[in-house]
Amino acid sequence: CRGLVHRTMQHFSDHRFHQQIQDALSSLRKVLTTTRNPVVCEDVPHSYADKYSLAEFLTNLACASQLNVLEALGLDDGKLRKLLSAVAKDHSHTTIKLITTETCTFDREVTREVESKSKTVSDSTLFGRSETKVVTQVTEFFWKFFIVYEVVIETGGTKVVLQKRTGSCELQSTTKVSPRPAVVERPVVRASLTWLLSQICLPELNLRFTIDREAEGCRTPRRNEQVEEALRSATELQQWSGEVSHYFIEILERSRAWLAAVWGNEGDAGNEARLDMGSVSGRGIFMPVLALFEPPSGATDAGADAATDAATDAATAIAPETTPDSANRHSLESLGLISIAASPPESSSPLLRLGDIQQFLALQRQTIHEKSKQLSATFPRAEPNRLGTVAEATLSAICLHLGQVLQQFSDGVQYIEEMLRRQLVAAVGREISPADFELYMQHHNARLYKPEHAPRPFCFAVRRPEHFPEGTISIEAQLCDRRNEPAEPIHTISR
Repeated sequence: CRGLVHRTMQHFSDHRFHQQIQDALSSLRKVLTTTRNPVVCEDVPHSYADKYSLAEFLTNLACASQLNVLEALGLDDGKLRKLLSAVAKDHSHTTIKLITTETCTFDREVTREVESKSKTVSDSTLFGRSETKVVTQVTEFFWKFFIVYEVVIETGGTKVVLQKRTGSCELQSTTKVSPRPAVVERPVVRASLTWLLSQICLPELNLRFTIDREAEGCRTPRRNEQVEEALRSATELQQWSGEVSHYFIEILERSRAWLAAVWGNEGDAGNEARLDMGSVSGRGIFMPVLALFEPPSGATDAGADAATDAATDAATAIAPETTPDSANRHSLESLGLISIAASPPESSSPLLRLGDIQQFLALQRQTIHEKSKQLSATFPRAEPNRLGTVAEATLSAICLHLGQVLQQFSDGVQYIEEMLRRQLVAAVGREISPADFELYMQHHNARLYKPEHAPRPFCFAVRRPEHFPEGTISIEAQLCDRRNEPAEPIHTISR
């Protein structure tokens, strides 16, 4: 399980990105109609403006996915509106925190007798055969280990509690020395939610992320201030989710070992099998942040799809495809805490429709619920006298999923940049290096200037009048892509 915890954003991996897309498409095919065929963006002809629309699409999806996760942690409509109202009033920063306190107190002392496994047999003509065993008196000390934790969101003087629980387990030692410190106040794990909440508009609770394409600092769909802010927020929140999941996975693993020791003495070691650590992961939860386009269809299909999309956009959701187990599924039409306010894409745009967004988010909520049910069947119930329960397992799994969502968002916008770069290289025919620009400028200057005025290498002899040169002075440059070649003088205009 620990190998799944990433506390920092990883660099873009083309293989990891495409694998996530293929896994998600496998899940989507179960709910999309057979006429729908979303594919990876690079396989669909599109314009440069479509790349900006895709970056906005991914960012809005990432924001909505994060709010789905917060909803699974305990955020509801009332709490969200309370936070947004406080932010609008005070303009204060918003922070999500994990606050944890651990205590260990003495419970009882137990003395018991333990018989040795070996025995001594003696034969006597007078008393016959006799058996003796060595009995050892063992004193054991039992301790109550408590963990009190809460996940809260604070902004200014407003605080909402997402989760709060006290769990305990029994520790055992052979001496009257506490196996854990008496009181430990864990450092608060925190991350900013200021940017995320700033993307939500009241009173409709709409997400309206857009890129200012006319801004002076806007370079590409990936390199602009709006996406940079989104990535900074995602990086900080991913670090928070990684630290939270790492802490509770450690608690789950330790509680399994502690309980195994106690159960072993009581002859109930079979309960250890209930703590299936392999199920504490983000596997099985749908990843909604997908960089997908849909290729254009034929005229007949296009007309049908347009009518379907118009009806879908009006309803803001797509009805799920009927399946044999649809009665056991949660409705995919649930919109969750927020909706995405997006203008319908042009008919020629390959961008997915608003109804698809709502379906992605509903499928994410559904699979989070199914993951919780799976963990409920594997871990003990969240009772006050238990630690390492379904509450800690679910919290860990949801935080792991949050980290994966944020990683996929980072990969998605970086994928746009990589796709743009590959297309530029294909259009030019090869990669252009600084050495190529240098050769081009020398060729251009030779055509632009007369020979006597053209830039020349800055390399001059140092000598006294009527004497041979005593040396040279030059300004040289080493091109980064020609490190194995000697440095050459730069070309300048000199008098």
